[in-house]
Amino acid sequence: MKARLILLLFLPVLSFAQERAPFYVKDYDWEAEPKIMEVPAHLAEEPEVIMKEHYVCEFGFDESGNFSEIRLSHRITHINSDEAIEDNNKVYLYVASGNSIIEQKARVIKANGKVVVMDRSSVKVSKDEQTGRSYEYFAIEDLEIGDQVETLNKLNYDPVYRGTIRYIQSSVPKLNYTFKIVSPVYLVFDYKGYNNFPGFELDTMSYDDKRCLAVEIPEVPKFKSEPSAYRIANYMKFTYKLEANTSTGVKNFVSYGDVSGRLFTNYTQTEKNDLKLVKKILKGVDYDKNASDEEKARAVELYIKDKYAVADLNIDGMSEIDFIYENKFGNSYGITKLYAGIFNLLEIPYEIAFTTDRTENRFDPEFEAYCFLEEVLIYFPGFDKYLETSSKYDVIGYLSPRFTYNNCLYVEELDLAGQKTGVPRIGDIPFLKSDKTVDDMKIELDLSEGFTDLEYKLHKEMTGYYAGATQPYYTFFDEEDLKNVNESHVKYISETIDIESIETQNTEWGDYGVKPLIVDATFTTDEFFEQAGNKYLFKVGLLIGPQMELYSEEKRTLPVEEDYCRKYHRTITFTLPEGYIVGNLKEAEIYKKYIKDGVEIMAFKSVATQNGNTVTIDIVEYYDELYVPVEHYEQYREVINAAADFNKVVLVIEQR
Repeated sequence: MKARLILLLFLPVLSFAQERAPFYVKDYDWEAEPKIMEVPAHLAEEPEVIMKEHYVCEFGFDESGNFSEIRLSHRITHINSDEAIEDNNKVYLYVASGNSIIEQKARVIKANGKVVVMDRSSVKVSKDEQTGRSYEYFAIEDLEIGDQVETLNKLNYDPVYRGTIRYIQSSVPKLNYTFKIVSPVYLVFDYKGYNNFPGFELDTMSYDDKRCLAVEIPEVPKFKSEPSAYRIANYMKFTYKLEANTSTGVKNFVSYGDVSGRLFTNYTQTEKNDLKLVKKILKGVDYDKNASDEEKARAVELYIKDKYAVADLNIDGMSEIDFIYENKFGNSYGITKLYAGIFNLLEIPYEIAFTTDRTENRFDPEFEAYCFLEEVLIYFPGFDKYLETSSKYDVIGYLSPRFTYNNCLYVEELDLAGQKTGVPRIGDIPFLKSDKTVDDMKIELDLSEGFTDLEYKLHKEMTGYYAGATQPYYTFFDEEDLKNVNESHVKYISETIDIESIETQNTEWGDYGVKPLIVDATFTTDEFFEQAGNKYLFKVGLLIGPQMELYSEEKRTLPVEEDYCRKYHRTITFTLPEGYIVGNLKEAEIYKKYIKDGVEIMAFKSVATQNGNTVTIDIVEYYDELYVPVEHYEQYREVINAAADFNKVVLVIEQR
């Protein structure tokens, strides 16, 4: 369960002056006699165009006097390709637990003007065989290019007003986008926009007895993805929240200061009845009482992640320690409470921290909203590392990259005359530098006996996130998976390789983040040599494996943002036959760099040397920053492309 959803369970129900007014969205309807909407000429070649997208979130009081929210969505989609037909021939109907349907309907306006209408009686049900979850949908038959699909939904929600994020852009262009936040006149909402969101305006014309914030965007361009840039994080979007109640004078409905005390108590203070169970679980942890706090924390992490699973299912009691103890699984809230209880017993200082997935929604330190408290972590100030409680395979020291290079809310412990509570601190989650994620490869080749029947020797050591792609999973691989994974550590160079032998080291549960993953292999291939008369062409550049190239005629529009910093160290050594030389050895030398504030932060540098009959090419490539602004993109591109340029290096070996 997301941390934000757990958070909502801790919050008191807010009370408002119950001045009832009708929900205007209930009366909203589509046009009685629809017509095909004309697609503008500049969008005529698009596979799909959203001709209208209209949203309303209206807050008020229902017939029972309960504060409620009704959400309206109305969309018209123009179908202009077979792909769009496939994407729109099922209209899924999503209803979260606790919400209720007021109205759901769909219709197709055919290119010839015919209208086919569907309502709840037309709903079909499908079941996901893996999860067991059922889905309702409208099945749209005989959908054709030129048709337009129109949907209208009205849903009654438990009101969400402490922070909601809305994404506007997608891979489909949109026309006539509108969004309205409607509320009683005394409830004031605030918002913040991102990525060129034009902003809300106060609409004083649509409703006499309601307050309305509205935005109208005639055209939302489709989002164009670019390499090394996150898609969802760069969408045009906005966040909104309830800010004030003018009838009572109450402000700051969303306050990290107010909620931090509740978060501290609920996550870190173990109930007396649960303490015995926490002590029993701790007895199973194999740790040295004289070990450092970091070593003890690692031992706890390995034990809990081996014995207890995180499963965010809709089962009562999953956040309770006794349920977790008996069933060996719990939700992320319950598992985090278990960790906290153990660290309390071991007297290891820690803080609970809340953040977001930066690949979708970066934490905004200047706008307090609970949509930024999506994920929970445990931070250890004593050794400055993080524990990701809900992930089995991300370990202390190597937090999932999507949480790093981000801000977060830390909940610090404050002791007030023996009474402990939590206080907020906004801080960052730093990313790891390139020396923490290294791919170190050595290839040796003996040509002293000639240029045929060659055997290559590979030694590879991977640390950090490179190792994290496979190292923590080795214990769980079956025989076939193990074979495929081991071969992938060699065949990334080329699929034509014939592997003669392969051995791995440091593949036990708990090695990730502590020991490098080591691969030793021998392989043969005739791919890298060609004979040209009395010369031999050695395609040495291919030995580092295929490299990414950034070549585009279109101007870059998005900044670069990578998952993690990284370093490659590659050493290629080969021994020449007597009487032979490399005639163009200097062509293997490339040096491209990215300078920021006078400091080299990214580079590709290859150096080629010959000592007697032994030739060595030493290559260092590293990236010590995650973010590159658009105006510095060309420097970054040169470094990236240097590796691809090295792929093209061909050495000419000839007799003296």
